Amino acid sequence: MKFITIIFTLLFSFSAMAHDDHYLGDGMLHNIVHACLFCLAAIACYKVGQYIRQRFFNKAQ
Repeated sequence: MKFITIIFTLLFSFSAMAHDDHYLGDGMLHNIVHACLFCLAAIACYKVGQYIRQRFFNKAQ
């Protein structure tokens, strides 16, 4: 649980840093950060889907 909390804290603090004070600007670096965060979110959704499928649907078989 500590690990998940740390990951979310870093994720949201990095996101806030990128938007609140415009540290990265509106250029290419900003878009790269968004692409990386989108990829992390997609991977997290995929892993959650795998977990749910393994936990609930494979149990019935």
